Amino acid sequence: MWQEKDIQSYAWKRRIPDSIDSVLFISGMSLAYILGFAPWVDSWLLVKLLALLIYIGFGFMALREGSALWLKRVCFIFALITITYMITIAHNKVIYPWHIL
Repeated sequence: MWQEKDIQSYAWKRRIPDSIDSVLFISGMSLAYILGFAPWVDSWLLVKLLALLIYIGFGFMALREGSALWLKRVCFIFALITITYMITIAHNKVIYPWHIL
């Protein structure tokens, strides 16, 4: 993606990111259910799951065929920022982690 190499040529390479994203979302919802967390009660969990959906959107745009290279790069950088935000939320369990710094 970063060097304009086409990963879309192999069908299995197109399915891997979608599978990983689906497993992440399903495991997050399952873990919340098993541990008894409710996303509407625990705001950090709701925000983390929403950030995961945003991350999936950025990843989709970054790996999409036919998009401009600058758009792919911007979406890739925003996906990395979103993942960093999700990790910080999970670690601190607050939705505004920059207040802790």
